[in-house]
Order: sequence, then C-alpha cells, then structure tokens
Amino acid sequence: MSRDIRSKAERALPPWANEIHIDNADEKDNAAETAVVIHDRKGSSEAQLSEDSANAGSYTRVTRLEVDADILDLFKSSLAEAINRWRDLYSRRARRGTNKDLSIFTCAAAALVPARADRLMVHRGLIRDDHGFFTFVEDVLSQSDFFDEYPDFVTNMLDVVYNICNKAGDDPVLRSRALRLAETACRNAWERRWLLQDDKEIERR
Repeated sequence: MSRDIRSKAERALPPWANEIHIDNADEKDNAAETAVVIHDRKGSSEAQLSEDSANAGSYTRVTRLEVDADILDLFKSSLAEAINRWRDLYSRRARRGTNKDLSIFTCAAAALVPARADRLMVHRGLIRDDHGFFTFVEDVLSQSDFFDEYPDFVTNMLDVVYNICNKAGDDPVLRSRALRLAETACRNAWERRWLLQDDKEIERR
C-alpha cells in the first residue's frame, strides 16, 4: 500500500467510532494528566469512566463483554442453530459498525473453546467442524476490513483462534485447523501492519 493511500485510510475512522464520544474533563498544561471521559452515546455501560479514574486524570479502560449464558447454552445444546444464527448476524452486520448482537454472540463462541480445560467443556461437534465452524471463522479473519470492525468483535474472534490453538494439543486434525486460522489472522495483521506502527524500517523489509 502506498503512503498516499495509507494516509487516506488513516484519516477515515470506521463507523463504530461515531458511537464513542470523548470529552476533555479538565484542561491542564500536562496532556498526560488530562482526564478523558469516554461513553457510549446510546447509554451503554460498556464504556464508562470510573470516578477514581477520573479523579486520577487517567484514561478509561473499556470493559470487555461478559459471556451471555443463554447463547452459550444454545451453542452447547444446538450447535447447528447457534452457528447458523452467528453466520446470519455476521452476514447482516453493518460493516465496521457497532453490531452489538454479533459481538455478544461471538463472545459466547469464544467461551465455548476456553483456554482452560476446567472452565467450560469443549463441544465435540465444534471440534469436528460438523457445521462449518472453522470455515466460517477463517472467512471472517480473511476479510480486508476485519481489523476495522468493532473492537469487541475483533478481540473475541481472536480469542476463538487463541483458545483453539491452546486446545489443539497433539490432535493432528485440530492442530492443522488451528494453524490455518492463526496463519490467516497473522497474514491479515501483517498486511495491515501500518495500523499498528508507522515505521519506515518495517516498510523497507
């Protein structure tokens, strides 16, 4: 990607960014000490600055979504229905939009394949890929605007990959699928590395 094209992309914020409002709570000479209040314009509790954080003049930390028990139960009891609903939410999403329902569903999918074996049981049908789970995840990870999607969705999709890699063990089939997903995510991240770091040395390599 040329520098001119990249500069235009850097200036174009994704639509979900319009849901976040930033206010300077106090003007100070030292910018590092300026308190920043971040909140969802729709009144969501997912992005709130605590009183202690505001008093300390620090930046807020947006809370991750919690696992929806009902959706997780759906994944466990009716995997085909859950994956079909997940696919449907993804296909009907507003690209690079907030898509809260999709993020919540993806959060449950990530919890279905936890890194710790003693937390939640891994669904055998999921691992066997009975309903195209891996195909769907790989397709999502390969999208050119994947890293421009809503942060909760992106993070939870990466959690899916991370947890699958942790569960792969010595199973050759699962290891192969896990590596394929990891390679897809890493390739996409590398192709859009300018989002993470503007480094001329990296560009020359």
